Amino acid sequence: VFYLSIPPFAYDSVSLQISTYCRTSADLRIVFEKPFGDGYDDSKALAEKVSSRFDDASVYHIDHYLGKSVLRDFLEIRASNPDLENMLNKRFVSRVDVVLSESIDVE
Repeated sequence: VFYLSIPPFAYDSVSLQISTYCRTSADLRIVFEKPFGDGYDDSKALAEKVSSRFDDASVYHIDHYLGKSVLRDFLEIRASNPDLENMLNKRFVSRVDVVLSESIDVE
């Protein structure tokens, strides 16, 4: 799973890199955190590029407020759900990167 919480202008190049270099599994999933593009025309063009690289079933869009709460509460969610606890361990997950760096403040 690739969870992209990056500025809209970077979605095209990052999704191209993932499509080109990270196709190790048919189970690849890519999650785009909204906003997805800088307007209707930009979003439509970006969606066409992404759909040419990934199957629709592997592409997800999530509101950034929903994504932040999941990351913040991840350990609690994992511990409270036996199915997740069994799947999210060192036998099945090789790496987890969580990067929370923002250089632009919301005013």
